[in-house]
Amino acid sequence: MKISSYCLVFLLFSCSASNATSSEETAATATAAVAAPAAQPMVLQEVTGKHFFSNRSKPDQFRLQLTGKDALTGTVNLSIVSADGETLWSDQFPATYLLDYGFDTYAGDNPTDAQRTAYIQKRMKEFFVEDSFLTQAVKATDKFDTNYTANKQAWEEAKQTGLPGFFYNIGEENGRRLVYSPSQRKAIVVQSCC
Repeated sequence: MKISSYCLVFLLFSCSASNATSSEETAATATAAVAAPAAQPMVLQEVTGKHFFSNRSKPDQFRLQLTGKDALTGTVNLSIVSADGETLWSDQFPATYLLDYGFDTYAGDNPTDAQRTAYIQKRMKEFFVEDSFLTQAVKATDKFDTNYTANKQAWEEAKQTGLPGFFYNIGEENGRRLVYSPSQRKAIVVQSCC
């Protein structure tokens, strides 16, 4: 059987085009596999601790991370994750929110950037001190105050469960009392105060 030269050229061209397409696909796949992941912000400081919060028998993981180029322009990320791996609380704020009234005593009248940085690092190290953890988030004798209390349902639930609480302060007058709400399966701010 004779194959015309036209058919032979067509077959050769088809095979060549198919190989080129397959080579391009392989190159594209290889490039995608090698492409660098999105850059993560650099972690400058991290403080962690385990404390009872959502459960009296299994402690939760508390984490505070300072990310960014430096402490004065960085971001602080606060998270609470249960022993079962559920995120109960997540908060994010500028690192400079850790400069509070205590900074004036610490640094004096004309603080330097180095002093500001050192104070932010100091506040981070002290963020999870035992005084920040309340044995009982809301005691039976605590009165609900509409001026400072944010969530009456969570307040009442915390009063009934008797679970521990966590208090933290950012800025100069932004204190937050957190409780765990079993019905919502997360931490709730029940009180926000100066």
